[in-house]
Amino acid sequence: MRGVTYPEARAEGFKPPRLRLPADGTPLSLYFPDARLDPRGPVHYVSTPEAVELRVAERTVFLQATPRASLGGEALLNLTLADGRPLTFVVELVPPGAPADASVQVQLPLDPRRMPRSCEVAVARVQEELELCREAGADRAIEQLAELFAKAPARGAPPVEALSLRLRDKQGRVFVETIDALRLHGQIFLRLHVENRDSGGDWILADVSAVVSAADGTITPLRARWYSGRPALGRGEAMVLVLAFPAPTLRAGEGIELELLPREGPRRVRLGPFRL
Repeated sequence: MRGVTYPEARAEGFKPPRLRLPADGTPLSLYFPDARLDPRGPVHYVSTPEAVELRVAERTVFLQATPRASLGGEALLNLTLADGRPLTFVVELVPPGAPADASVQVQLPLDPRRMPRSCEVAVARVQEELELCREAGADRAIEQLAELFAKAPARGAPPVEALSLRLRDKQGRVFVETIDALRLHGQIFLRLHVENRDSGGDWILADVSAVVSAADGTITPLRARWYSGRPALGRGEAMVLVLAFPAPTLRAGEGIELELLPREGPRRVRLGPFRL
């Protein structure tokens, strides 16, 4: 089997690879180990179909000269990959005894839309580590709570304080209302009930924004964390969302604003400003 590296499409002086097809009717196979060919027949063709027959399988192209082929003649072979990339080859009809190809394996340039193999391996490793983190999530949560208690002052404010907070809002038929809230050693934990009544598809939570807003328009971001067992809500489904952020010291005219940001679409939900 002969190996051919297909040149980059943008390379200067681009020349299609040459295939040496025996004119006596001996078939030639063209194999693509890293790509699939478009299954539609009309997108593949040769410039002289009366001289060269063409058959296309999933990853292999078969060429064969017909009795009407002329020695020394050439044909252009045009193929299309399943991802839409076009490929062009020059097919040279060679006489018996001359060097010819029986099987050719084509190495394609990397698709710019595809992640390099080295990156795919790195991403897979990170995904494995993330899964390990998820499996150990309960232990880590206990450690974080223990850190809060360890850093908290021994005297002063009570370690746990229930907060009175009643909020309710909607955006794009996504309803949000508070269940309860508490202050734990300087951190606010807020439980929300979120319900999707929108017929426009799933509502998928991507992130949460928390800021302190002042009357003059100044905003100060708060580091907000969130947890939900099911951030994707279908129509008619609901979930409990827990938000955690540092308890700010609010001055006159300041309040806390929260925003639930969906993965896509305009269905953001804003709560506030409110004071704790």
